Amino acid sequence: ENTKLNGELVVANETIVTQTAANEELISENKDLTSKVAIAAVLTGDDLTAVSMKKLGSGALKETNRYKKTTTFQISMIIDANEIAVSGEKQVYFVIKDASGTVVASKGTFNAGDTDVSYSDVATVNYQNKETDVLFDVAVEKGTLSKGTYTVAAYLDANVLGTTTLTLKESFLGIF
Repeated sequence: ENTKLNGELVVANETIVTQTAANEELISENKDLTSKVAIAAVLTGDDLTAVSMKKLGSGALKETNRYKKTTTFQISMIIDANEIAVSGEKQVYFVIKDASGTVVASKGTFNAGDTDVSYSDVATVNYQNKETDVLFDVAVEKGTLSKGTYTVAAYLDANVLGTTTLTLKESFLGIF
């Protein structure tokens, strides 16, 4: 009887060792798949555009390329559809930098991975896993800008969705 039990014990131990190895392999595969899903769940963006606008006497906005008249940067973009991403309220941070790299109209900072980034404004978007249009106006104080090329970037979940540039010129003949 002891011989029979010893034989069963050896078989049981071999089964445990085999099962433990299989479990470790499944755990490793699960970690790999989890990281692939996390990568696939990252939201992306397209068609980021930025236009400088001036406020008319009526309160309406009109496009301008003159730095002295600019009161608003109108930013538009598309957040791409992604069935894997988590839906719900998303914060899109807009960073506008002048030619020297200074953030225009800084309202605070947010964490982009391992770096704190100053932002010009933030929009809350209700993302429902489908293509989502974003149109947002970033107000700037008239007369605080200078001529040059401005870089506009949009961030979502610490990732850059897109960047674009626009150039603001001096007023016609330098008098307006």
